[in-house]
Amino acid sequence: MTDLLTRPAPAPGTTDVLRRVRLGASRLDPRRTRTRRRARRGWLGACLAGVATAVIGLGVCIAVVLAGWAGSGDGDGALAGPLRAGGLAWLIGHGSGVRTQSADVTATPLGLTLSLAVLAFVGARRVRVGTRTREGRPARGASDVAVRVVCFATAYTLVVLAVEALGSVAGVHVHQYRSLLVAWVLSAGAAALGLVGPRTAMDRAYRKLPFTVLAVGRGAVAGCCVVLLGTVGVFTTLLLLSVGRFADLVARLDPTWPGAVLLLVTFVLALPNVLGLTAAVLLGPGFALGEGTTVTATSVTIGSLPAWPPLAVLPDTGPVPEWAVALLAVPVVAGMTAGWLAAAGSPGGPLHRLMAAVAAGLLAGLLVGGWVLASAGALGPGRMAEAGAFVACLPVALATLGAGALIGGCAHLVAGRVHR
Repeated sequence: MTDLLTRPAPAPGTTDVLRRVRLGASRLDPRRTRTRRRARRGWLGACLAGVATAVIGLGVCIAVVLAGWAGSGDGDGALAGPLRAGGLAWLIGHGSGVRTQSADVTATPLGLTLSLAVLAFVGARRVRVGTRTREGRPARGASDVAVRVVCFATAYTLVVLAVEALGSVAGVHVHQYRSLLVAWVLSAGAAALGLVGPRTAMDRAYRKLPFTVLAVGRGAVAGCCVVLLGTVGVFTTLLLLSVGRFADLVARLDPTWPGAVLLLVTFVLALPNVLGLTAAVLLGPGFALGEGTTVTATSVTIGSLPAWPPLAVLPDTGPVPEWAVALLAVPVVAGMTAGWLAAAGSPGGPLHRLMAAVAAGLLAGLLVGGWVLASAGALGPGRMAEAGAFVACLPVALATLGAGALIGGCAHLVAGRVHR
């Protein structure tokens, strides 16, 4: 019976023939054919989405500049000037800056940069449809997503390079390498988050990262949020107290309705920069704005400034009130919050928790200091050639939030022992 059940050995050469037949049948399988076609459509769709995202952002910037140009009364002039100005505005959002014979603009409106990042995220979400099955499960691995991210970012950066080449004029130069680097990093990061999905990325982080790293990140984000809330509160209070001065500056400009819309757009795009300068004051060193204007946590010196309505929030020259010095506690409270949350979520002994708390405070200080320094840059010729926070804001942010985090970590350990 055993001999009857034993399968006979295949003839020589039959194995290779059967393998080729199976391979050919698998290649003719409609499911595998659809998968290969979907993969090809995936990287091609990522390239097209990168180009479309860049063109949409460029078109919006040009449309805003054209609206202001048409409402200024100079609508009978050449159209090439506003088109080139819109392209330069779009490039400035990528950190390119503009250098002319009479002025050097190096400041980057962080609101415009964030808007371009959000636009890239939305554009990458369109490519995400091809990376998942109908049941919602990932259709391919990380390598396929990485290829699409690279294709999206490369296509986006090529559009930036094309705009720089087409918009080049004698006497006007941009920082080409910096804009290309910022464009690639910005589009690649936004595309990666858009393809994977924020919720999926958070789930993967919670599954793969150690608890200590998660605790440090959670504490750092909480500390940054405390600084942001304090900055928004201070700026809003100053704006409400200077409504009359703000209205006088707007009336002095007497803009038309397109000009008023353009003023509002510039204020919204520059709002993260303004908040960053406010955070520099809360840290202590403060900032300089043009020639003769410095604002610190203890004194204010106002020089000649342009008639830009948001500058109405600046107080008068002289020492600040004594109660305003208490605002220096905002970074300390932010560090304490970061340290408390990091120590609460980190496993291990007391020393390990204190180290996690200090790491969270230092990370929050690095993020806040980087945000403050990124708000700096020249805004034009003359008295606006120097504008931004002092470099000392970065070490002060690291020291203040790090010390506050150490206090918060110690407070959490003491509170835990008391409850026991």
